[in-house]
Amino acid sequence: MHDEELKILLHDYFDDLLTEEEESDFQSQLMENRTLAIELGKLKDLKRRLNNLPLNFEPPPKIISNITEKLLTLENVKEKTEAKKKSSKEKTVRVKKKRKKINRKLLLNLFIIVIILALGGGGGYYYYNMNMSTSPWRVGRISGDFKIGNSTSLKQISEHQTFELAEDSESEIYVQDQGVILVKGKSKLEVLSAGKNTNSISFIYGNLEYIPKPMNGKFQIVKSDLIITSENSKFKIFSDDLGDFHLEILSNYLQIEFKKELFRFAHDYVVKIEADNVIRTPYSNKTTPDFIKLLSDYDYNQDSNTLIKIINSAAKNDALTLHFLLSQVAPAKRELIIDKLHSIIPLPYGVNISNILILNPQMMNKWWDEIYSTIY
Repeated sequence: MHDEELKILLHDYFDDLLTEEEESDFQSQLMENRTLAIELGKLKDLKRRLNNLPLNFEPPPKIISNITEKLLTLENVKEKTEAKKKSSKEKTVRVKKKRKKINRKLLLNLFIIVIILALGGGGGYYYYNMNMSTSPWRVGRISGDFKIGNSTSLKQISEHQTFELAEDSESEIYVQDQGVILVKGKSKLEVLSAGKNTNSISFIYGNLEYIPKPMNGKFQIVKSDLIITSENSKFKIFSDDLGDFHLEILSNYLQIEFKKELFRFAHDYVVKIEADNVIRTPYSNKTTPDFIKLLSDYDYNQDSNTLIKIINSAAKNDALTLHFLLSQVAPAKRELIIDKLHSIIPLPYGVNISNILILNPQMMNKWWDEIYSTIY
């Protein structure tokens, strides 16, 4: 399908003009076309912003004062000039009076135009800074030392600046109206974007915890071509000496996007991301040490006997681990996982085994939702 046709479909979908069948087909395309999904998100975001625009805006008093002063000065100069010519003939006076009316009208129009420009420029600037940007982020020292860029005296961090924390130190970074990043020990990060809808950082190494405010926007961690997205989710992440990252979800769930694949990880789960961005099998922090060891062994040797042991020993708390493994094992082994998972939390209405065997994204997500709501 051509780009132009997709754009038309996108706007028809956004305006609820599609039939049920067309809407279902388009939703399938959204699952496969990340660019299209992003465009839809932009439309929804634009609609939300327009709905939130203030009904009126009062420009700063200084702007109005400057404009008024300029106009009064022009008027005074004009009146003095006209006063010197009052001895002219009556016809000339009539002409000048007519011109004066015209000039006053022009001045009034000029005043209106200047006010509109001031409202547009000042209002746009005000709206952007008050409603769109969360930068700069305020940094609070708990203990030890930190550095922003090359400075040890700055207390705020903006987009494209780095933040480094010394060993045995601790700091809080306050993301305006969004949440707090608690950083501990030797750590380094860079602020990539700071907006009301999405805030993102590049986490280079260290130890941090993100604590969101209720109903906040997205917070993302970018690691090369891997993106970790939190939507009002509390989580911890730290790196070890090998450069591997360990991610612990403390509330709600996180989404990880890697090589056009999307994974969701629920709270009370831990996932390891190796230095080369390899995502290892997640596990519940309520599971047994033996089960964790089986998962670790399977991640590194892909042994069929180990997989069977994992399937046989999985409990209810391990259901989302089994769901993740479905997309990682060979098709011939999926049925074994499906049978076990179905015995723990049955397939929801409208989802059948054939859909899961081929890893249909919509059906996989529907079963994930069923597992998540059942366990939590």
